[in-house]
Amino acid sequence: MTRSETYKTSAPEDLVNNLIENHSIDYKKAYILINGKEATAEELAKLNPKKIETIVQLQATPQTITKFGAKANNGAIIIETKSYKRPSKIKIDNNARFEANDTGNTGFLIHKKSQKHDLKFYTKTLKDMGIKLTYSDLKRNAQGEITSIKVELVDSKTGATSSGSYSNTNGKGIPDVYVGRKNGELAVYGQPNN
Repeated sequence: MTRSETYKTSAPEDLVNNLIENHSIDYKKAYILINGKEATAEELAKLNPKKIETIVQLQATPQTITKFGAKANNGAIIIETKSYKRPSKIKIDNNARFEANDTGNTGFLIHKKSQKHDLKFYTKTLKDMGIKLTYSDLKRNAQGEITSIKVELVDSKTGATSSGSYSNTNGKGIPDVYVGRKNGELAVYGQPNN
């Protein structure tokens, strides 16, 4: 089974909670780097979310395991704080823009707690990769969680499209929705509404 690289951002107060709640990578088993140094799940859980600049989650792809070794067999989590001065070999700039080595398997998760600035970031970054992201019918519950969204991707070179509608009728937030490329093809997937 091929597993894709997944990147996720969120509002500062939700960064660590979203990471802990994420079911695609078990943070207790993943290889964790905080400011370029190996760390434990306990150290991750104790981080002050307001001091975090970026979180990058890499699923256990061959590229991830090649880069970090067998300790990344359960994925990798790379965290950088606002005070960290990163070496040039990790390609993430100060605005949380990334350059992925495997653009055929790169995307984002739209999470129930994703905010407007997250969606703007995803839209801009995907545009830089030649993918136009549009979303509509966005609805939120009283807790601010996304309960409904329609998503469409268009490849600017080929005109290929991928889309989906996601909602949760019981008022709880949507499941995570992946947007990006998987195996070189546009991909939008999660649990579509009926």
